[in-house]
Amino acid sequence: RNALFESFDSSPIGLRNHVIAELLYTSAIRPEQICNLRFGDYKPEHRIFETPKRQLIIVSEYGLPRLLAHIEAMKKNRRARRQAHMFLGTNGKPLSPTRISQFLKRHGRLAGLRKVVGLRTLRH
Repeated sequence: RNALFESFDSSPIGLRNHVIAELLYTSAIRPEQICNLRFGDYKPEHRIFETPKRQLIIVSEYGLPRLLAHIEAMKKNRRARRQAHMFLGTNGKPLSPTRISQFLKRHGRLAGLRKVVGLRTLRH
């Protein structure tokens, strides 16, 4: 776990990816759900996301500082301000589960992990 999380850099994309990996690891959220999270779903007073289907996704204390930094970075991004989605790709559109899988595999290799890191690896 630590090697994977240490492989993310401090760039806006690295921060975004770290937050996503943390949510996958700590909350067992599905990638499709992450792709559909919106700013309005986050309830800072309770440290949770509440989806339109009333599912509660708890943000860990460990991941909270990065999530807040990601939210601040998104507020400064002109393209992001026009979107309601929490996690966007470099094209300004919401991320896809395929893209999440790709960056997890890449970071697993960067971390020197022998086992392929995928979406199921972090959820289970």
